[in-house]
Amino acid sequence: MTTIIAAQAADNAVLLGMGIGAAVGTLLTLLAVWIVLAGVFMFIGAGVAKVAGRSFGKAVAAALLAGLSGNLVGGIFLIIPVIGPVIGVFANIIMQIFIIKTVFETETGKAVLTWVFSLVAQIIVAVIAMIIFGGALIGMFAAAHH
Repeated sequence: MTTIIAAQAADNAVLLGMGIGAAVGTLLTLLAVWIVLAGVFMFIGAGVAKVAGRSFGKAVAAALLAGLSGNLVGGIFLIIPVIGPVIGVFANIIMQIFIIKTVFETETGKAVLTWVFSLVAQIIVAVIAMIIFGGALIGMFAAAHH
């Protein structure tokens, strides 16, 4: 009886480890997809905004820098109770627009329009992530209770 319980515990540990490994792999894949997709949409947005000297390389660089720095700056405000997350969202948006403006060497209005297009990519990746992780969590819990 003890051997069976130990075997089940080991099986559950293996399943949990596989789930964590799959989650990390999925996160890295989603990060790569997000960067490329945000770059594509930012490149399209820069075209619609008629940004001079736009390139796909600049769009991907802007997407990566805007995403990382915007979330870092926005995250700093999370320590402020109640109003911090709201301030953080606005700080994130302002930082992303500033990065886009700087990388593309353009004016604020064109940077805002370019950011709106990258927002579409962020929403698409967020929906994909919810679908993938929702399915993964359901599968992980179903396997653990089997």
